[in-house]
Order: sequence, then structure tokens, then C-alpha cells
Amino acid sequence: LKKTSENSISASFLAAKIYRSLSRYDFLQKMANALIRSLIPKQKRIPEGIIVLNRADVGVSAPLALGLYEKTELALFRQVLRPGMIVVDIGANLGLYTVVAARRVGTTGRVFSYEPEPLNFALLKKNIGINHLTNVTAINAGMADKLGQLELYLDDHNRGSHYFAKNNLSQNKLVVET
Repeated sequence: LKKTSENSISASFLAAKIYRSLSRYDFLQKMANALIRSLIPKQKRIPEGIIVLNRADVGVSAPLALGLYEKTELALFRQVLRPGMIVVDIGANLGLYTVVAARRVGTTGRVFSYEPEPLNFALLKKNIGINHLTNVTAINAGMADKLGQLELYLDDHNRGSHYFAKNNLSQNKLVVET
């Protein structure tokens, strides 16, 4: 595939779809896991710093490592950010947009990053730390229309595709704060 914004979406979607279909066959899934882990580096350098990746994540970390992840969206995001802005990153995942925003809004700006899933939250905190970001507040909670708790349905193959709405893709779920 050519590295274009249209293909960045379709490449991520296609990779996740293929990976999910392999899950029916245990040995193929194990081979796919090993291949993905071998291809994804531990870190990705971006203009604003370093992003620690999840080597088991085919949905976010794999396309990010290949330079295919949300290229158009990131370019637009970078264009609109200005020093002193306040940014709220809802569903921050591993913190790509958090790192970009924190660098772009500078020391006079603030970033509030919400991530309810524990593994993603740990990576978010790691990426905040490795980039020495002091203008970020990370909150281990999801955003909803009420305070409390909700079930978060997990997608084991795409760590950026967890939902509060019940879906047929996963039976795995956990209760998170909102």
C-alpha cells in the first residue's frame, strides 16, 4: 500500500480484520502475535518526542510504527494547537495525541488525558514520563454523562477500540470509573 491518508485508515482496518479472523485458529493467532511483536519496535520517534508502543497491539501501535496511523488527523491536530491552549484527550490510549498536544501548547498550556483501560493507562503514564511532560494530568477514568462506573468492552487485538457500548466483537469486559 502507498502511504496515504486514505490507506492509513484502510490498512489499520484491514490488519485488524485479518488478525481477528486468525483468532479462530489458535496456532495462526500465535504465529501472527509473534510476527507482530517482531515487527513493532518498542518505541516510535515523532516530532514531539518518543512514544512507547504496545507490541501486541495491531490496531494502534502497528500502524503507528509503520507511519500509517491517522496521518491526516495528526497533521490537522498539530495545525490547530497553539501555546497556552487547554486540551482534553478523551480515550487517550497510549498517549500519542497527549504528547503532541503537551509539546504544542507549551508550559503555559495544559492537557487533561482520560484513559479508563489499565494497560493503556500504564502506557499513557509511561509516555508522559519518558517525555518529561509536566503540563499533563492523566486520569484513569472514562468520560460519560454521569459519575460512577460502566462496563468497558475490550478489543484484545485493537487496543484503541474499546467501547462502553456492548459489541459482538468481544466478550471481555471490565468495570471502570467514569
